[in-house]
Amino acid sequence: MTDTYPDASLLLACAADLFSALNRKHVRYVHWKSNEHLAEALRGETDLDLLVDKSDARVFESTVQDLGFVRMRLPRARYFPGRHGFLGFDREAGALVQLDVHYDLVLGEQLVKNHRLPIEEWVLAVAELLGGVRVPSPAREAIIFYVRVCFKSTLRQRLSAAAGRSAFPPENILR
Repeated sequence: MTDTYPDASLLLACAADLFSALNRKHVRYVHWKSNEHLAEALRGETDLDLLVDKSDARVFESTVQDLGFVRMRLPRARYFPGRHGFLGFDREAGALVQLDVHYDLVLGEQLVKNHRLPIEEWVLAVAELLGGVRVPSPAREAIIFYVRVCFKSTLRQRLSAAAGRSAFPPENILR
């Protein structure tokens, strides 16, 4: 993977500054899901889902605070233990950057996150740079994606899979 995007000029400065600072300070983190949409997230079009090593939480939070990010109080339906929200503002672009920060990997259905997977160290251990952002290895991200899809699959999708038909759109899985 490359560590820069061809359209880097479109990336928000506050997002670039954040990841540059985290990398410079050797904070252990990864953008752990939806990396096919990382460029859009770096432009402020969607949120950034970060897994941060608990032992780096203090450095991470002081870094985001120094860069002008503020802690968000997540709505009750979106809050679960180990997850925190931060909001940054890119003055030049007039755009917001939302960070969904996870210190624990808690997965589940759409609005019910009730399965903690104690694999944070495994996810953080093998990472590479994509657009200046640490991401899990593609194989590890694929495994996490598969587990997430299983948690979110409906009874109808499961029955379809049991009947030998594809339960999920193959183009999404391949991406």
